[in-house]
Amino acid sequence: MRRAENTELTRYRARWIVETPDLVHEDAELLVQGGRVRGLRRRGPGTPDVDFGSALILPGFVNAHTHLDLTLCETARNYARRSAEPDFWRWVRHVVAYRRSVDQDELCRAVQAGVEQSIAAGVVAVGDITTVGLPLDCWQPLRGVVFGEVLGLEPAREQAILQRARLWLADAPAESAVRASLAPHAPYSASPDLFRQCVDLVRGRGLPLATHLAETAEEMGLCRPARTGGLDLSGGNGRRFHPSARPLIELLRELGAWFPERLSLIPDVLRLISTAGMSWVVAHGNYLNSQDWRTLRNWAALVYCPSTHLRFRRPPHPFEQMVTDGLEVAIGTDSLASANSLSVLDEARLVHRGGTRWPPSTLLAAITRVPARALGLHHHGTLEPGCAADFCVVRLPDGDGDPLHALFESDSPVCATVIGGQPVYWA
Repeated sequence: MRRAENTELTRYRARWIVETPDLVHEDAELLVQGGRVRGLRRRGPGTPDVDFGSALILPGFVNAHTHLDLTLCETARNYARRSAEPDFWRWVRHVVAYRRSVDQDELCRAVQAGVEQSIAAGVVAVGDITTVGLPLDCWQPLRGVVFGEVLGLEPAREQAILQRARLWLADAPAESAVRASLAPHAPYSASPDLFRQCVDLVRGRGLPLATHLAETAEEMGLCRPARTGGLDLSGGNGRRFHPSARPLIELLRELGAWFPERLSLIPDVLRLISTAGMSWVVAHGNYLNSQDWRTLRNWAALVYCPSTHLRFRRPPHPFEQMVTDGLEVAIGTDSLASANSLSVLDEARLVHRGGTRWPPSTLLAAITRVPARALGLHHHGTLEPGCAADFCVVRLPDGDGDPLHALFESDSPVCATVIGGQPVYWA
């Protein structure tokens, strides 16, 4: 279902307008026609169609890693927020129990609730990892890529899992504002063959794949095995695991998903990403080393999720060094089951207040231009002429300082979101 486009020229005026993260216009007007940015200009004569006053018009935010189908997962959210030191694998058990207890209609309602919250936070596009089979119209009016999550180590179930993914991709409309791709979940939950077959199914669609990688120390202990010493829990195949992997092994056994000979190894996943000839969105990467992210940099963007990272007390994330070494890094929210909100602006503010060396323009790029490029959204992430008229507005105190610095220093919420030239949120 395509959104009707307004063919009349609309003038939006504000004290500041961000054309790109590196270019901010003062006392300017944004000209929109037919769902596209026609141009920007200095404050013109007469009365504009909309005057936001002392406010900042920005490219709409892009959340490259989230799980909107967990928006209503209250058990996991309550556990994560009420525990002084939440255990990640106990939290995962809550998520698994929720997914097993709800039907497709409930998951669609969760996605729609997440869409509504995202739009109110200025998000216009997502890279959303979700349950295979959900209809793409659940995500209207957002743009982006919906990654059907594919997981399973059990050989007897693998072909059925892939067939379901194949049918979902085949049924997805090619011209939808939200397009369908796949996400082999993680090395500890998707076999090497499952990773390869996901690549084959998505190849030729012009879309990235997604995966979770190096999120926990337990994953590293399991999927980057010890060469000597360690635990021999392989059933005799010679693969040894670091003792830190025990909590994850216990969970996989509990779920009936312990097939150690079917695990993917992190070096093999990195090799696949760097040789498949396709782009990837990699979530977290908390425990990658410099050699790992140099392997990724030509084929992947990494998404750092600050509030989830802090909630589970991960070690400091190397996102600044990753960018220095040439890997593109976006800032995402992860799911509402672990994050503070579905606002990437809030996540970027968290990074800013944490003492990052990044200037405000780099922070803004990490929630606009970088994730848009990672998702293949070539007409998003900036407000340059010809780009989609997808933008949001934040009111700021009038003054002569850097408006981007003021954006990240303030707690001012988004007051308007426009997608395709059409207002979808107005406060």
